Amino acid sequence: MIRNINGDIDIDSLEIKDVIDIKLLQRFQDNFAESMDIASVTVDKNGNPVTDPSFYTSFCNDFVHTTIGDKRCAESHRKGGEEAARTGKPYIYTCHTGLIDFAAPILIKGKQIGTILGGQILTKKPEQLRYIQISKEIGVDDNKFVESVKKIKIITEKNVASAAEVLFIVANALSQIGYEELKLKRISKNLEIEVQNKNLLLEESKEYNNLKTQLFSTISHELKTPINIIYSSLQLLEKLYKDSQFTFTTESFPSYSKIMKQNCHRLIRLINNVIDMNKVEVGFLSLHLKNDNIIKVIEDITLSVVEYAKLTNIIVIFA
Repeated sequence: MIRNINGDIDIDSLEIKDVIDIKLLQRFQDNFAESMDIASVTVDKNGNPVTDPSFYTSFCNDFVHTTIGDKRCAESHRKGGEEAARTGKPYIYTCHTGLIDFAAPILIKGKQIGTILGGQILTKKPEQLRYIQISKEIGVDDNKFVESVKKIKIITEKNVASAAEVLFIVANALSQIGYEELKLKRISKNLEIEVQNKNLLLEESKEYNNLKTQLFSTISHELKTPINIIYSSLQLLEKLYKDSQFTFTTESFPSYSKIMKQNCHRLIRLINNVIDMNKVEVGFLSLHLKNDNIIKVIEDITLSVVEYAKLTNIIVIFA
């Protein structure tokens, strides 16, 4: 069955077993047939039985359905079911043997998903000569055939119509209840999936926020480290200057100047990386990855903090 997020169901693909509990339908059909002395069976929209026959007469079981009359019955029931589906209400008809049958369509939104067939009854006393003729047509013993038809219950046309209407109302009430339950289940399932998807999005959002927090923490650290190194180098130069130890001939100024330049470049690269990350995120920049000398990169970064580490009595060794 095809359905959308609102729980709507493709009626054309709906089967009677999807909306009606067949066991419950069988019990109702059996009890109804026994109480009314009317045979009954339920078929799907293709005419295939979905319940066992209830209260079938010996006339039909032992004589008609065991002969070529079975095909005639099937054709009669097919036409009755089609007419019931066309009109959307019970249809009463006479089968090829002269018995009264009816077809009560089971509908969902005006479309047939099955049919309850009932009948195998008479509304008037059977004509013996007619049934002798029918017995010869289908090839059965005429005496036994006539005796079996005499046992068929005779009821009024009004009672036939009432019986067909009862089956129609109850079966369609069951199908409608089942259809609404099916829709609710589909809606519930869709809501469950929607909640799961939203929970997944929430988790992804939390993970994204955690990554952003970690990123800003890392960037803050990366920004702070070279600034501290630059600031420390400036402090050292100021101290040398105040102590009158600073001259252009010494190695102090070139060394500290190199450290400050190196960390200024490091800050510029870091800021450019942050800008590039934003460009990548909005689609203005594509990554072009390549292999590089990572050892040299790590070595340069490590050596850039050596002088700063000395101030805190830390010895940094790159090995």
